[in-house]
Amino acid sequence: MDMPVTRKGIVLASLIVLLFAGVGVVALSSQNYYATPLGILIRICGLYGFMMISFALMLTPSPAGVFHTFGAPFLRVHHLFAAFGIVLITVHPISFAVLAMTPMVFVPTFQSWIDFWISAGSVALILLYIALIGVLLRKRLLRWRYLHAMMYLVLFFAVVHASLIGTDFLNLFIRGIYTTLFAVVILVFALNLRKKVRGKWPFGAAEGGNPDMPS
Repeated sequence: MDMPVTRKGIVLASLIVLLFAGVGVVALSSQNYYATPLGILIRICGLYGFMMISFALMLTPSPAGVFHTFGAPFLRVHHLFAAFGIVLITVHPISFAVLAMTPMVFVPTFQSWIDFWISAGSVALILLYIALIGVLLRKRLLRWRYLHAMMYLVLFFAVVHASLIGTDFLNLFIRGIYTTLFAVVILVFALNLRKKVRGKWPFGAAEGGNPDMPS
């Protein structure tokens, strides 16, 4: 059952929208090699996809807080961010493959240590879909949450990839925003791990409980 969005929820939603708008304005107003329509699509999908996945993970420590703040079940809000993030992160390499006219952008490179990390975006995409499979098969896999937790690795490989070859990461504002987002995600991972050690499962709900409702 939905509840009215609280004032805190409106403020948080507004801040998120402003953050997306700010990143978009800074990225589009900066001089960039990828300034063509296809290049802009590549960049925006990468930037916004990372943000969407980050926010989806940031919500996980407090499902009850999400419910009380946004007036909607935790899983609905969590999956909304995650779904948009998955679509955007998928479109990002597809668009780049079209621009580069090669499907090799989807294949990790093992020729050297630095080449592997430069191609870390392809590793992130593989891990993203492994994590997605974990969710889709959660009723059949006892340990599906361990697969789903690979979302944290997705962001790790994505931020390394962006730091090495992302043209927008040359901008200090964007680099600062995404470094902060990743740091917060790592903090969330630590909080969820602490709950796991204490006998609770990730996403702030005990196994078998209802993460949509306050506990």
